Amino acid sequence: MVSILCYLNDNDFHYRIGGYMNWQQEYFETIKSFDVESKAHAYLSYYTAPTIEGIKPSCLVHVPKHLLSDEKTYLTLTKTFQPLKFLPLKECNDRLLLLIYDEKLLTDTLSNKDIRQFLMNFGYQPDANIYDDFHHLLGQFQTSGCPVEIGAFLGYPIDDVKAFAYEPMRPCLCRGYWTVYNQKEKAQAIFEEYDKAKHRVCSQIIEHYNQGGLVA
Repeated sequence: MVSILCYLNDNDFHYRIGGYMNWQQEYFETIKSFDVESKAHAYLSYYTAPTIEGIKPSCLVHVPKHLLSDEKTYLTLTKTFQPLKFLPLKECNDRLLLLIYDEKLLTDTLSNKDIRQFLMNFGYQPDANIYDDFHHLLGQFQTSGCPVEIGAFLGYPIDDVKAFAYEPMRPCLCRGYWTVYNQKEKAQAIFEEYDKAKHRVCSQIIEHYNQGGLVA
C-alpha cells in the first residue's frame, strides 16, 4: 500500500517513504500494476485534476496510444469522466493529443471579451460557439503544430498568453503550467492550486486502489 504524507515545497507536493521523494514518481510507479483501463483512467486523472475539480476549463494531455488501444477503453473513459468531454486534437507518433474540457467553464472562458478579441486575431469568429471554435482549433493544429492561442482554451491569464504570442523574446518572470510574464505571485498561487488538485485526485485513486476497488 502507498502511504502519502504531504508537505508543501516549491509549489509541489512530496511524500515520505524512508525519506523525501516526489509523490508523482511513486504514483506513476504504482499505476503500472493497474489493468489497462484503470491505468488509462489514473493517467488522465493526474493530468486533468484541475479540470475535474472545476478550477480550470480544460487540460491538454498527450496520451500514450497503448492506453487507448481499443475503442471500448476510449468510450468507457469518456463516460467515466463525464461531465468532462474529450476532443482529440492530433496524433503525434505514439501519442494522442487530447483536450479534456468542462463545456460550461470553457464556454464562459471563450466568451470573455478580451479573450474573444485575442482569438479573432487568429481567425476565430466573433460570434462563434464552442464547437465553431473547436473546428477552427483543429485546423490550427494541422497547420501550426501547437497554436499559440491554445493558452486561451486552457484558462491561462490572457495577458500572459498575449505576451507569449506577440513577444516571444520578452524575458519571463517564471515558468510553470504556463510561461509567466505578469503577476508572478498570483501565477504561483494558481500553480499551487493545480498541484493540490492533482494531489487530492490522485490520493483518492490510490486510496480506492488500496481498498481493493476498481479505479475506473
